[in-house]
Amino acid sequence: YQRRVHGVISELLYQRKEGEPLRQALSNVKQSEPERIEAGLSTLLQLLDEDKQNDLGTKNRVIDSLDAITPILSSKDSIRKYSKHILSLALKLIQKCSDEPEGRQKAAHNGVVEGLLRIFSELTCERRETAADIKIIDDVAATLAAITTVDPKQVVLDDDIPSGSECALRLIRSKNLGAFLDMLAFDVRSATYLQCLTRCFVNLSHLDEGIKRFRTVQAVDKFLLLLQRPIVEVKENALTIIRNLVKKDSAARTQVLLASPAEKLATFLGSQHHKHTKIMENTLHILGDLLYRSTEQEKVKFGQDLIQADVFDSLAALLGKDLPKQTRSLAEEVLTLAFEIKEIEEAVKSALQSNASAIQRRKRQDQEEVRRKAMEQQKQNQFMEMMAMREMMGGDVSAEDLQAMMAMGGGAFGM
Repeated sequence: YQRRVHGVISELLYQRKEGEPLRQALSNVKQSEPERIEAGLSTLLQLLDEDKQNDLGTKNRVIDSLDAITPILSSKDSIRKYSKHILSLALKLIQKCSDEPEGRQKAAHNGVVEGLLRIFSELTCERRETAADIKIIDDVAATLAAITTVDPKQVVLDDDIPSGSECALRLIRSKNLGAFLDMLAFDVRSATYLQCLTRCFVNLSHLDEGIKRFRTVQAVDKFLLLLQRPIVEVKENALTIIRNLVKKDSAARTQVLLASPAEKLATFLGSQHHKHTKIMENTLHILGDLLYRSTEQEKVKFGQDLIQADVFDSLAALLGKDLPKQTRSLAEEVLTLAFEIKEIEEAVKSALQSNASAIQRRKRQDQEEVRRKAMEQQKQNQFMEMMAMREMMGGDVSAEDLQAMMAMGGGAFGM
């Protein structure tokens, strides 16, 4: 009994000793001296890095203590009160804690969204463009992308709001969302800025409330303009947002169609994007949704625009290319939807006929690939059977004898 008590006491003392650096770091963060705050934040980041798998529960304890860290970002005078280095450290801590839904919930409840929007506004309004300012703007954008994370797999019904989506909801409901969208046009000469900002809007577009809010603040045109940006991830994110808009909201779908998107979308079916699978597949989903979900009048007008942009020729050409099967299947689905619209049926048929030989060649290659994989699987199965038979017979039978027995139907596996 005494040994058990001693063991428990020793374990508690060990845990207390292990937790002392974290407690000391949090104590420093709460102080007024910049040096101590900076030291505390640096130590917390170091402790998180040392326990990346959270085996010691470091991240859980930091999340539980976020109340001590969030005021650095949520106070109304953060920019003037704290150095850029302190702000950057605090932003990185919030990012790391945002991997967990509980971390994002804490950030929402402690006013981090509003604080970050305020920092963004102050930095961009004053057109601060020093390297340090650009880095802070990048860090703020990355933090907004992290805290607004929404798991789309948990959004099954239109009104589903997964746990951990509280920051996304706060941003959606913010009266400053329109002004925040305008920041897509702000040029900080940084790819990271736009990548993170558009990732943030992707998060919002997973929620039904976000889709509706985008429509009310006239966001569609801003997202379509992003398709002209040279950064691949920005294009991917913009297409994901547009895909969610046209799939979930009829009014947003009409706004997209009024912007005459055929030529913009046609660009992403060209050979220069064949290696960018996500861009191509998002484009195909958008085309399919516009041809399937729009009104009859909208379908005809959009179909005619697609003819003018040579989209059907591009889609038919994709069927004969060496592209992933899923990409080619999506292209085929879009062509099938277009073929059902009487006014553009002939254009679809002509495109398929022009690419018939390449399509047939690709189908033969697919069939050969299926046969090859089937033969490989058969050989693998035979090998496993031979090994099992050898095991049953004590391992003294040669491979040649096993093959002969299997060919004759002998042994346990041939009966």
